[in-house]
Amino acid sequence: MAVRYERVAHSAVERLQAALNKNKVKPRDLAIVSAVATDKALLLRGEATARIEVRQGQPTIESVNRQLKELMDELEEADAKALEPKQRPITEAEVIQQLPGAGPVPPDHPNGQGHA
Repeated sequence: MAVRYERVAHSAVERLQAALNKNKVKPRDLAIVSAVATDKALLLRGEATARIEVRQGQPTIESVNRQLKELMDELEEADAKALEPKQRPITEAEVIQQLPGAGPVPPDHPNGQGHA
């Protein structure tokens, strides 16, 4: 049956071309016949009769924020408490003093407790 529809489609296309050349038949009529016959021939052969295209652009800040919020909502709340540091943070001046070959930090150093 697919072969028959294929023949009809080819015949309609040939007649469409001839009709267009002679200006005798409305091209719309033969165009519809050839389109339907082509569609049916493809369908009966198991080939694609339609094409669907899906495009995805670059994510927007809104879509990223939405996805992040969804992920955050899925997280369980942790039953934890913040730990206190065991020692005070080291200052920049103390770091400088520990460098090899470093001398004492001047008393007017902006982040340090200079030693004279």
